[in-house]
Amino acid sequence: MAEATTVRKMPLELKTTGWQDGPYEIRVTSSNSLGDPIYVHLPWYKGDAHAAAQRVLAAASPGADDHVKMLADMLRDRIGGDWRVLHSPLMEYEELLLERAGQAGGARASGFVRLAWSDDVDGSTQFCRAYLPAVYPAPRPSPALIFLHGYNPPNPPYVRWWSIADRHNGVAERHGVIVLEPMGRGNVDYRWMGERDVLRCLDEARKRLKIDDERVYITGESMGGNGTWLIASRNPQRFAAAAPVYGGWDYRTIISGYNYTNPLASRPMERFIQEAHASFAGAEGLRNVPLYVLHGDADAAVPVEQSRHGVRLLQRWGYDIRYREVPGLGHEDLKARDEIADWLLTHKRAAMPREVRLRSYDLAGASAHWVRVTAWESPLEMIEARAQALGDGVIRLDTKNAAAVELAPPAELVAGLANGGLKVDWNGRQHVVTPSAGRYTLVADSYAAQAHDKNPAREGRLTYFFNTPFAIVIGTRSEDPAMVSGLAAKADTLADLWERWQHVKPRLFRDTEISVADQRRYSLLLLGGPADNSVTAKLAAKLPLKVTGDSVTVDGRRFTATDAVAQMLYPHPQNDQRYLLLVQPTSAAGLRFWNPQQYWHALNGFPMNFWDWTIVDGRHAIQQSGQFPDRGWVAAGVLDMHWKRSDGFTVLGDPELRARATLRHPPPAGFKLPTDALDKLAGRYRVNPGQIGSGGLINVVRDGETLTASAPEGGRAWPIEPETDTDFAIAGLGTPVSFLRDGAGNTTGVVYHYNGQEIVATKLP
Repeated sequence: MAEATTVRKMPLELKTTGWQDGPYEIRVTSSNSLGDPIYVHLPWYKGDAHAAAQRVLAAASPGADDHVKMLADMLRDRIGGDWRVLHSPLMEYEELLLERAGQAGGARASGFVRLAWSDDVDGSTQFCRAYLPAVYPAPRPSPALIFLHGYNPPNPPYVRWWSIADRHNGVAERHGVIVLEPMGRGNVDYRWMGERDVLRCLDEARKRLKIDDERVYITGESMGGNGTWLIASRNPQRFAAAAPVYGGWDYRTIISGYNYTNPLASRPMERFIQEAHASFAGAEGLRNVPLYVLHGDADAAVPVEQSRHGVRLLQRWGYDIRYREVPGLGHEDLKARDEIADWLLTHKRAAMPREVRLRSYDLAGASAHWVRVTAWESPLEMIEARAQALGDGVIRLDTKNAAAVELAPPAELVAGLANGGLKVDWNGRQHVVTPSAGRYTLVADSYAAQAHDKNPAREGRLTYFFNTPFAIVIGTRSEDPAMVSGLAAKADTLADLWERWQHVKPRLFRDTEISVADQRRYSLLLLGGPADNSVTAKLAAKLPLKVTGDSVTVDGRRFTATDAVAQMLYPHPQNDQRYLLLVQPTSAAGLRFWNPQQYWHALNGFPMNFWDWTIVDGRHAIQQSGQFPDRGWVAAGVLDMHWKRSDGFTVLGDPELRARATLRHPPPAGFKLPTDALDKLAGRYRVNPGQIGSGGLINVVRDGETLTASAPEGGRAWPIEPETDTDFAIAGLGTPVSFLRDGAGNTTGVVYHYNGQEIVATKLP
């Protein structure tokens, strides 16, 4: 609209007569004494901002697109403030209208573009913020820097996340880089669907903006630092360099109160899942990604020893890594973002690395540059590969737990091929491989690939069901009213958990209402067996799970189980890209022991259930720290690469532990405790030192004829229903909660039983 120049400390006047009403920005540019650029953006509104906000709210009709609806939500959340708090969404709305009219909109110098897409996992709209440099469009494509946010304890809806209304980024302007800030599906630890979200953000930005693929970088702080380690190591071919800031965790570095190195935690899954949760589990993949690691040495939230551990690993291997420890600073802004950007921008992507390494807990992450593992030998071990181009058309390939490998080396690395065959020395054996579709495939003698095998996109693991487009299907055909109501209640609990976590309702259908097209379109969580769910009944003949009143049979092996619940993840017979998650109880009473919260960590959102199938009954078994709850179950297992059950990947519950465990039973219908008994249990409880949520308070409150308990520090209030006068269960989840009494019958504490562990809180006066 106008340009003007002045000198410091002198006023500047812009003539706005004739400007139309609406939001404006004034960009002030200057430089400091060293010649560094300075940018300041001043918001201004001409006219009535509240009236403009009402127009946006009116435009957000049911038929409007989700971007406009999100801006309306942002305005609705700020409507009590003055024009300054309304300015950002109003400005973005006007730029959105300009863009849709064929003009630049936010894609301009120092601009802001909010990228939006529909995530087919749950049909939700996800957003990513793109901050543009001071010169845009630039003469050539711009580098891109992905910045990952940290953990946000309140887990608010999108419009209340940190900096969601920020329209400018100093790093972008000062360094000529496009800064991308994905949401990563919120508090998901940048795993599974969080990782997908970050990569989708980059892909959407590449469609809309001019990005130099040879100069894409990733950084983040706290949980974002952890995400930087994870995403860079699982996708090294996409990044030129990475900079994790006070993030990362490894079970080898002990944190007070946790004992992950318990020598009695000897079961394969107990070891495997700790490795899978470690931030540095795939650090080998960073062979060709230079790193700059920063940490404050006074950090109380993420101990500095975590970064030191990760850095020592890579230093020992001779990787390209720089480490800076900031004296006296803790879990706070280290004032190093410009320093990080300067260092990152000195690097370009390694397009043709001669040596490639990878290490991964799943096939989805077992890919680096020109090497990809497509089948494992054991689902309970890490996948490892190291490939070296030796020249003259020869590659050395060393692997562990790799049954099939694809190589796609650039032609320059394999010059000198004899008759088109690539010479591969794989674990000491010589192979000559010819290409197919530009790839060289090697398969172990022990592995015979079949048409519908597990693959990187559909590998199994119960939690991974929720990384695909899914729908919950409630069985309604049972003749037992308790089963019908129980299945509906469990479905509602799962849907409520997802909505509270992801702020969107998942797809929920009764078995009589879901269309044939939707049955084929989605991964289906089928609640109820063939006698309970008509969709399950239609598919039952093709499924290896059979449940009766006193047993569960998994792919031909029978397990005795009464009042229990079985679940299994299995390929969808009608869609090669989707799963079925079967939940089948032996009785209505057994359904109580299916916990819809078991798939992801209640606070941090990372994946929790790496089994393909489980059978759980009412045995309430307590394990030591580091041991896992499968010791107290009937059985559990992971299916092999062909989706077949194997004794080698099947575990049974510990018979001695199960014999000692209390056998829980659902209470009789209508069982209640008198209100005076409930009053004696109500009160405030403080979590004992050295446990999860150390120092936090648990509030137990009587609400009529029931009790509710809130998580530490005033989290969600859960109804708890009595099983005896001291034993309760969290409604919908079935998780046990027990009250402690002294010899005089006074309530002294409460025990929350989570994942086989006990969290004890002492009652306060």
